[in-house]
Amino acid sequence: MKRIASIITLSLLTALLFSCTKNKIDIVPIPVCEDGGPVITYSNHIAPLIKAKCSTGLGPGTGCHDAWILTYDGLMTAVNNGTLMKTTVLEKTMPKIPNDFGIDELTEEEIDWLVCWMENGAPNN
Repeated sequence: MKRIASIITLSLLTALLFSCTKNKIDIVPIPVCEDGGPVITYSNHIAPLIKAKCSTGLGPGTGCHDAWILTYDGLMTAVNNGTLMKTTVLEKTMPKIPNDFGIDELTEEEIDWLVCWMENGAPNN
């Protein structure tokens, strides 16, 4: 009788072990800054990019984002809480495509600029 109980217990544990699966997480590779590449600056690259791709010129609440993202401090809030990385690099949901404002999606080069800028500490340069 003990042997039958042991076999049943072992069978149940084996079934339980093999029935468990890990949640699959798709990891999106994030490009790294290339050595010797251009130095990505807030004033020359990031601010103009955000203005072109996240602003309609029609005022707060009418574009991809409200006016807060057009300032360094506002953008840094999105950098620090991970929103900028999540929406522009990982999910690619910003800017929203299609839209009625004529704003195009980010190119791979523009995404690389954002990543490199953030990897370098998102300086206000």
